[in-house]
Amino acid sequence: MRENLLRFVNWIRFINLLSAAIAFGLALAHTLEIPGKRGLDSTQWLAVQQSFYGGFALVGVTAELLGLITCLLLLLPLRKRPRALVQTVIGALCFLGMLLIYFFVNRPINSRIASWTPTTIPDDWTFYRNLWDYSRLGAALLATVAIVLLLLAALMPDAPREATQPAAQTKSANQ
Repeated sequence: MRENLLRFVNWIRFINLLSAAIAFGLALAHTLEIPGKRGLDSTQWLAVQQSFYGGFALVGVTAELLGLITCLLLLLPLRKRPRALVQTVIGALCFLGMLLIYFFVNRPINSRIASWTPTTIPDDWTFYRNLWDYSRLGAALLATVAIVLLLLAALMPDAPREATQPAAQTKSANQ
């Protein structure tokens, strides 16, 4: 029974780290595109926005959602590893932040841009470009924090609470 539980937790951790890696990779790709896209005129920028990002949303949202769910599933098994627990909670908050950025910033902008044509681009198109870029940059920062902390939680074991408490009690008794 314990072996099956450990196997399940390892699979959840694997899916969690894979989700973090995918979210990080997509966010990094968006971030690295920003300087090049800044040199595009409105028509070129619109062509890029309307043609290159179809799979990003589906894959990104799926990875971020799976990352959040697997972080939550890991909380119970990590309850005796305080450092890993905190790192995983922060990772979950990062995934939540990425999802909120997508649903409340990027998706509405994407919907608005979808109806634009080269002849109907509004004069304030740079406002939407900047907001889209900066929100993706924010998501990239969250993705970076998430992957780093989740890797540390997986690779850097901390002592279980039971193992540290008796040592602390013995130390205070000897003083």
